[in-house]
Amino acid sequence: PPRSLPCRSSSPRPPGYGESAAKEVSLTCAVSPRSGRRGTNIRAMDTVGHFTRTSGEECRLLVRGHTIGRVGWMSRRGLQVLPVTYSSDGDRIFFRTDPDSILGELAAPVQVAFEVDDIDVATATGWSVLVQGEASAYDGDLDGLRLPEPWAPGNRTLVVVITGTTYSSRAVSADTPRS
Repeated sequence: PPRSLPCRSSSPRPPGYGESAAKEVSLTCAVSPRSGRRGTNIRAMDTVGHFTRTSGEECRLLVRGHTIGRVGWMSRRGLQVLPVTYSSDGDRIFFRTDPDSILGELAAPVQVAFEVDDIDVATATGWSVLVQGEASAYDGDLDGLRLPEPWAPGNRTLVVVITGTTYSSRAVSADTPRS
């Protein structure tokens, strides 16, 4: 029988989240009856380890199921990769920042990479999604957006939107359990 390998995350998940250890991986989306939040589910198809690509829609589901990611770009100070709390809507990723911070550079249109992942060291399982696209200041209606509270203190009045153009992902599981 397939073994179940938990993949822990700080964001709420539906029951059964994180069962993985497969040569092929299927990712599905469900809504948790307890939290009402959408989450992702990686399910085992056999007991062989894997290093698998996922589809663009599966990548979008994984991004929507989390709220912490990293944005990377070539800034005027050199390459930057910084964590942000975010929300997403379709192919757009939103976060708030201080307009006078280094992340404030993203108010002008700039090419970026955005990464979200979930890794469980104990079971040697996880996944990572890379979104490539353009960041700029968001000047639309904020009423419909559910922006998470930034962790960093200070003036976070600039809303940055990343419009994703390319999504790629990998899911990995070791051949043998680690726990």
